[in-house]
Order: sequence, then C-alpha cells, then structure tokens
Amino acid sequence: MAFCFVPSILAIVFGYISKSQIDQSRGTQNGRGLAVAGIVLGWVGIGLVLLVAIALVIGALVEPSTAVRAPTGTETLRVLVYAPRFV
Repeated sequence: MAFCFVPSILAIVFGYISKSQIDQSRGTQNGRGLAVAGIVLGWVGIGLVLLVAIALVIGALVEPSTAVRAPTGTETLRVLVYAPRFV
C-alpha cells in the first residue's frame, strides 16, 4: 500500500504547487491540465489506498467460524468411503 500512497501524496502536492504557479504566471506558463490531472489522480490513489485498508480491517475482523475451513482428516475419509461409485 505504501507504493501507491507516497506517489499519490506527491502528485497532490506537486499538482497544487504547479497549478498555483501556472495561475500566477498570467498565461506565460502552460500545463494547467497536467497539474489538474496530477491532483485528480493523486486523490484517486488516496481513495484506493483507503478502500484497500478498510477491506483489510474488515477482513481481519471477520470471525473464523464464518470463514471456509478445510475438512479434517476424518471428514475426508468419510467422504471417500461414502462416495457413490459410477462404474
């Protein structure tokens, strides 16, 4: 998650800085669209990181009894003994 979080923060910071400089330049600098794209993509990245973090927390809080568990050795044997034969 850190690989997405840090670049998103940098995109937001540099996007706002460059947008401010472009607006103050009174038309001498170009690239306002790129600055806005950096801001938008930075916030999208932050949103994705938050969604993944929330999903991980919810997944950690789920009770083990509701999770799918593998059959034990005796259950596997019971399935093999009582399995229908189609021969």
